[in-house]
Amino acid sequence: MSSLDIESLRVIHRELCRGAARGSVPPISLVLATNAGECHTCLCDMQYWVSQEDGVEALNHWVSTFSAAVIDACRDADAISREMGAIRDSWVR
Repeated sequence: MSSLDIESLRVIHRELCRGAARGSVPPISLVLATNAGECHTCLCDMQYWVSQEDGVEALNHWVSTFSAAVIDACRDADAISREMGAIRDSWVR
């Protein structure tokens, strides 16, 4: 596993634990479902590898794909929160 992938997961975990996503985070599975083919490939590669190098590559690919989905889910949650805030503000006026 590359250090970038591990560091990405650490940052995501730390930020979620400290409450960076204040409202909600849309289910990551919804983001993964938008790229179902890639997810399927990653998961199949994780199951069927011949050499240790292939296994490491498969794991790196999955971690990268999952990390990107977490980031997208957080961005989506932020966008939804801003949109809902704008709607709420329009009601208050």
